[in-house]
Amino acid sequence: MILELGADAFHANVVKTFDDHKEAYWYEQNLIKESISNPKCLNKHFVERDSGKRVFCGLQGVPKTAEHRRKLSEANKGKHDDPALRERMIAPQRGKTLSDEHKAKLSKASRGFKHTEETKKLMSLNSSRNKSFLGRKHSDETKAKMSDRAIGRKPFLGRKHSDETKAKMRAYHEARRLQKLSTT
Repeated sequence: MILELGADAFHANVVKTFDDHKEAYWYEQNLIKESISNPKCLNKHFVERDSGKRVFCGLQGVPKTAEHRRKLSEANKGKHDDPALRERMIAPQRGKTLSDEHKAKLSKASRGFKHTEETKKLMSLNSSRNKSFLGRKHSDETKAKMSDRAIGRKPFLGRKHSDETKAKMRAYHEARRLQKLSTT
């Protein structure tokens, strides 16, 4: 800013003196917070002392003109259609897990939301079929790898059914046998 306008365009005034740099910092943050809505204020964020969180204000308090809104709209149209841009947006989040606190905040934010009946029907229809591999096929090479991995796999090795489970299985198989006999 000084390079653009020159040093003569700015005036420095000593507002207050401090013995501790932390107190000076928090005083500055409070001044920014008070004057953030002033269009001449160059700072567009400040730090809350209680939480330590940075608060971004953008053009808070400055109404956008119709021309400004139109330009913003034009600039953002089709922005998320670009695969390269989408990848750049998604990549930093990939592999990250949400903290329990963050999950609780997300849960709280969506609590009380009601889907319309039409949306519920569409969700039901879409979830009634598995689309994760729809229209795709494993290659012969992938099938061979899956087969090789399955050889020698013994998922129940070293485990035993409980007596209760054995009794349930016995009753089920007996009922199936009797059902087959009664139909033939």
